[in-house]
Amino acid sequence: MGYLGEEIMGIGPSYASLIGESRTQPLWDNCLETHYPDASDIEILRKTSEQYMKTILSYEDKDLSRFQTIIDHRIVAWSIATPRPQTSDPGYIAKYGGMWNDDRKQPDHVEQRICVCTGRQIAIVPSAAKPGDVIIRFWNCSAAILMRPCVGNANTQDTSFMLVGRADVAEAVDEDTEHGTVDPRAVKGLSGSLSPKYAARGSQVPGGVYVDLNFQTLQLITSSIAVGAVERK
Repeated sequence: MGYLGEEIMGIGPSYASLIGESRTQPLWDNCLETHYPDASDIEILRKTSEQYMKTILSYEDKDLSRFQTIIDHRIVAWSIATPRPQTSDPGYIAKYGGMWNDDRKQPDHVEQRICVCTGRQIAIVPSAAKPGDVIIRFWNCSAAILMRPCVGNANTQDTSFMLVGRADVAEAVDEDTEHGTVDPRAVKGLSGSLSPKYAARGSQVPGGVYVDLNFQTLQLITSSIAVGAVERK
């Protein structure tokens, strides 16, 4: 089981331009301020951004390649309060296939981008990402999947989530999670507070979601994740 993590609010520059072009930094700062006008939020976001920049500056091509688009209509997430979506349904398959049309038209379709999310969070996501996409996360580890809401019957409580790819979230694993007992971000996510639009009202675990993964996709999203204080290679 996973939980509803952050929802993308705004897409910033590509990783390459943010790292390699000084003129891109003001554009990224403006993106943060657009979505978080409150001064206290901006202070936290800038500290997060500065710390994250120190981390991603050391990323090599092999690291970035992990945060990739993954196309597989069979991978789905859904609220623990609702039935599993029928991913074999032709209408579902057609809807999943249609969401890739715009991405294939983009000239930089292979570049990862940085984004700002709910919960005063920052992440690197595949170029196919769009505002409104949700990052699904898991207890006490850094694995993060980018998924696109598929609203059923015009009701956000009946939403399932289609796979877009793997994400890298700036939030570091809390030191207390080393012993497997505390994961503050997961507690918030399971409560539904990180993506309240899709939280299952009336459920004991409003932000809890089931995630149906095959072995190949599981390998792609867990390569070199951090579990507690241990990194899996």
